[in-house]
Amino acid sequence: MTQTLDLSQVTPGFDDPVLDAQSCFRKVLDAISYPGRIYALDVPPAPAPLNPASAGLALTLMDFDTPIYLSPALQTDSIVSWLRFHCSAPITTVPKEAAFAFLQEGDVWPSIDEFHPGDAKYPDTSTSLVIQLSSLETGPAITLNGPGIETQETIHPNSMPENFWNARAENVADFQLGVDCYLTAGNQVIGLPRTTRTMPA
Repeated sequence: MTQTLDLSQVTPGFDDPVLDAQSCFRKVLDAISYPGRIYALDVPPAPAPLNPASAGLALTLMDFDTPIYLSPALQTDSIVSWLRFHCSAPITTVPKEAAFAFLQEGDVWPSIDEFHPGDAKYPDTSTSLVIQLSSLETGPAITLNGPGIETQETIHPNSMPENFWNARAENVADFQLGVDCYLTAGNQVIGLPRTTRTMPA
């Protein structure tokens, strides 16, 4: 994967970097605070196949101190250049080094335990997974419960790997440790913090 910054392939980010980032951040914060709810992010198109919601997460949460891992379909010169230009974020090929990992539906992903789970002293050093899907509303039902959910929520993410939910349950079994997840499709995002428990409905 090239690290060359090709400005000819860099499309615009936010129209107003300060105000738009603040607005997007509030929605991202709501998404991770209220797991299972779908939020729409208003973000200009990024290089395909990076979807607008994933681009919004990058513009809002990522900077020079947040190494990014990209699954194979996202390892394009245009996406790498876009992320480096707008976020100043370094790209890593080592999952455990990543602060954020962008995973594309249909790619072969590293196993969840290859990403950083954080540690007891610094749980916030865990990797956050940004999982790009074709839809958040047409897949098998998954029931959520935990903090931020009054009773339970049900989500319908499409095309998740068969073993993902079992692997995630093991990953977040130790309190404070484990990855946080953002599921994205188009301009929509669902937050799944490590405190959310999931099971097939």
